Amino acid sequence: MKLSRKSYQRYESGTLDTPLNQQRNMTIRLWIFAGIMVFSMLAVFARFYYVQIIQSDYYAQRLEIYSRRILQIAAPRGEITDRNGTYITSNVELLEITYMPPNRLDEATKMSLSKKFASTFEMNVALLRERDLKDLYLYLNPTALNSLLTPSEREDFANQVISSTTRLERVLSRIDEPMLETLTYQERAMWLVKILIEQPTGGRPKVIKSNVSKQEIAYLVEHNSDFPGFDVRISWGRLFPYETTLRSVLGFISTPTQGVPQESLLFYLANDYLRNDIVGRAGIELQYETILRGISSRYNLSYRPDGQAVLNELSVGKQGDTLKLSFDVEWQQYAEETITRIFEANINNKARRFMTNIDFVMMDVNTGDVLVMASVAKGAEGYTLDPMRNILNAYEVGSAIKGATLYIGLDQEVVRINEVIFDAPIKLQNTPLKQSYRNLGNVNDLKSISKSSNIYMFNIAMRLGGANYVYDGPLSINPQAFTTMRNYYSQFGLGTLTQIDLPNEQTGFSGTSTVPGLLLDFSIGQYDTYTPIQLVQYASTIANGGKRLAPRVLIESYDSQTGQINYVNPVRVLNILDNSVALKRVQDGFRDCVVNELCRGSFNSIATPFAAKTGTAETNTFDENGAWIRSHNSTIVSFGPFNRPEVATACVARHAWVEQAQSNICQLITAEILKFRYP
Repeated sequence: MKLSRKSYQRYESGTLDTPLNQQRNMTIRLWIFAGIMVFSMLAVFARFYYVQIIQSDYYAQRLEIYSRRILQIAAPRGEITDRNGTYITSNVELLEITYMPPNRLDEATKMSLSKKFASTFEMNVALLRERDLKDLYLYLNPTALNSLLTPSEREDFANQVISSTTRLERVLSRIDEPMLETLTYQERAMWLVKILIEQPTGGRPKVIKSNVSKQEIAYLVEHNSDFPGFDVRISWGRLFPYETTLRSVLGFISTPTQGVPQESLLFYLANDYLRNDIVGRAGIELQYETILRGISSRYNLSYRPDGQAVLNELSVGKQGDTLKLSFDVEWQQYAEETITRIFEANINNKARRFMTNIDFVMMDVNTGDVLVMASVAKGAEGYTLDPMRNILNAYEVGSAIKGATLYIGLDQEVVRINEVIFDAPIKLQNTPLKQSYRNLGNVNDLKSISKSSNIYMFNIAMRLGGANYVYDGPLSINPQAFTTMRNYYSQFGLGTLTQIDLPNEQTGFSGTSTVPGLLLDFSIGQYDTYTPIQLVQYASTIANGGKRLAPRVLIESYDSQTGQINYVNPVRVLNILDNSVALKRVQDGFRDCVVNELCRGSFNSIATPFAAKTGTAETNTFDENGAWIRSHNSTIVSFGPFNRPEVATACVARHAWVEQAQSNICQLITAEILKFRYP
């Protein structure tokens, strides 16, 4: 039979399916598979050889590192000196008893250790919170979990109507003070120790007792085998040789129990802190935490066969840098003593009976260094020192700011140099008379400062606002004048952050109303409020020819061991006033105030030539009967020596007098403080 081509092709291809061809294909595939297997085994063997033989030391080291438990022990913080190298914050060594829990410590052993330690060493049981005491009561009286429930509540708990958490909350709420009074000192001490040895510390030794006596240490060392896991270490605390002087500026640190603040936890953890690290919480301690902190010692934690912990040092820590601050601590103390003495001298002055606090700050006009920052407050229990009030509290300051107002008038050319304005009361419609403390007659720009003419400043404000003054008529001004004046004031440091290197600086009150009469009040310091640190920056800007310097508290930091300077806090110029002619008129007006006018009393007792401007601001307070009465703040700013200024000062006495006018107490205080360095 004749085959078709299609059938032939199927026949030809079928010849590949013979048993011989199948066997040959299988053999080839096996050889390929065997080759792959051999190659893979060689690759695996080579890799094993590389890892086990060539890189054995490297991977052994990696294994040790990955399995290592690292502990960090904080180094002592850096210390703090004044500008002359006198220590105002130092470290004092403290002895502590610590506890490092052994491996696999059961509850019974914890209780046994706690009882033994509490029976041997005195503990401060006042550290126990009310909740801790209630937990202790339940531990000692477990039947209270049922006895303090009502029968219906017990039934509800048995039927799972109320949860264990709800049951516990109700029982705790019913443990009252008489029940807690049954707890003995020994029971409380035992419970405190148990709480302390169970506290989470990031794997570090737990502090059980701080500031331990040498006798207690000697006993623990002698009976070390009776207290497994307990050890002794040297810690440190802060010492303040000058006690309350500059205390609030220096700030404070947290305890190991407090650790890092919860609100900043993520920040500290990201910067390699542990949760219970000691950190700065206020003032300089907070502002320069990273410099004061130092470098922690690092230890490897391992355990002996008996389960006891062993610490092996990996790296030695380093104490934080020492800070050199701008303050002159002797001058600071003299300022505080002077203010307190003058406070005492006026204790029986009825007109000054509501004077609450006096703030004083002095600044180097060429560097911004804060030399003195004092604040004394009178309270029912005596006097308190809190220099931070100089950056936190703002006050009505009155005429002390007239130097800035005159500069605005001259720079904006709404008044001319030596222009004379007749000082007589101004009357606006539906408002009381606006006037100076007395009618001054003709005054020029210099005398407007030294005689403190309100009328001269009112005219500057009205001209700046485009007002057309008519006696007893309405006053219309351009509200933009408020913005213009605030912009100028801020260039002196008034009403804005001075950028002092201390936390939480405040700017004071900035009014929002644009009532025309308020612009006049604004020009004489009777609208917005200012802090003493703003006032001294303003005085410094006038003194040094127009450079607004950021007040500087830190000068530099240096290595606590070698003395090598590691950081210098730069002098910062924030802005420059460029109208030198206008500034010179303001400077001369300040000097004329001391030589011929309102500031000549106390300042003339200083041989060194100073320039100054006083202020009296109307404010309010409560009298003895709770009635709202008018009071007055007394202020003064100064700088000197006049021909080559070195320092500027600001002083504010809050509620310095009521009812009967008194001399400017800040003038007396400032002159007395300056005499400490200037004859």
